[in-house]
Formats: sequence, C-alpha cells, structure tokens
Amino acid sequence: MRDIEYRYGNDLNLDQVIELYNASTLGERRPVDDRRIMTDRLRHANLVVTAWD
Repeated sequence: MRDIEYRYGNDLNLDQVIELYNASTLGERRPVDDRRIMTDRLRHANLVVTAWD
C-alpha cells in the first residue's frame, strides 16, 4: 500500500494543475485555456490542499 502525502499551499506547477483539471471533469467548467486566469485563481485561493501518490 502506498502512502498518500497531503500538502497545503498554492506553490504548485501551473502546468500540472491544468493537466489535472483537464484529466478530470473540472476542466470542462474552468478557464483552463487562459493561463493568466488560472494563475490568478491559484494565487488567490484561500485554501489549497493537494494529495500526492
């Protein structure tokens, strides 16, 4: 069994974030083609929690 590592904070690679959004249904409802908006959304998020496998 692999451990899941949980991380807090918005210091993430934008390309990875967009790739994740596109791989899920979230990309259909978010402006993933506009890097400026996606950067601002990530930078100004008040809580970002990620799970890494």
